[in-house]
Amino acid sequence: MVHGSSFVISKFDIDLMEKLLNKNENYAINDNVAKISIIGIGVMSNTEVMHRTLKVLSDKKIEILAITTSEIKISIIVQKEYVVALVKDLHTEYELDMQH
Repeated sequence: MVHGSSFVISKFDIDLMEKLLNKNENYAINDNVAKISIIGIGVMSNTEVMHRTLKVLSDKKIEILAITTSEIKISIIVQKEYVVALVKDLHTEYELDMQH
């Protein structure tokens, strides 16, 4: 028995999703969240990637609202207010902000 479901959609699709969900009286739309994904071949087979990512979130005291993983992607849902700083911190952690 399903007790709850979550959908992550583009803000441009909210109206369409509301139309689809209007048949169900019990739903809420939260547009104060955002998804950040770390993408790369084998990210889940390398436990260091998950460890470093979770450490950045922990150090910044950012609550993980949801997390999904696959062999090539880690996606994390957080409050929207943290996105810009979190992306910068992850870029720094993975040395993606260095100019060559």
